[in-house]
Amino acid sequence: MAWKVVNLNTMDGREEEGGKRILYSSDSFHMWLHSDAPGVVRGRVAANGAQELHRHYADEMFFCVQGELTIRFADPEGVEVVPPGAFVVVPAGQLYSLENTSKTEEMILLGSRAEAHDMPRLGDEGEPVLMGAHSWAVEQTEMEKAIGATHERWASK
Repeated sequence: MAWKVVNLNTMDGREEEGGKRILYSSDSFHMWLHSDAPGVVRGRVAANGAQELHRHYADEMFFCVQGELTIRFADPEGVEVVPPGAFVVVPAGQLYSLENTSKTEEMILLGSRAEAHDMPRLGDEGEPVLMGAHSWAVEQTEMEKAIGATHERWASK
């Protein structure tokens, strides 16, 4: 596969606000831009109001571009506040949840994980956690379509 350049400065705007916007995806890696309004907790929210923790099969990285990311881990002591310009690496299998704790700013994260974008998130007992649809920032190449990184894959979810 040839290299790929994605210029965020010339990218078209989105129709809807917030959520995950996939910048690149293959069968072994994906990268995205994630944004949330102040106070938004990302993920499924249980009846008691707490976000459900989830985990992934691969290490994950979040770089905080703007706002304030609070990441909560299963360990009661496990709360990290990530300011703009800092990043956090979440090891594979680690339970966590994300929250925008900025009072006024939209939170913008650049994230990456060494697995395809459609690998399921796992809950505390290893059960799949439902995910919302993602929007694609760039058109997929024929090579990416051939390995399964396609818009159609999300349309059926």
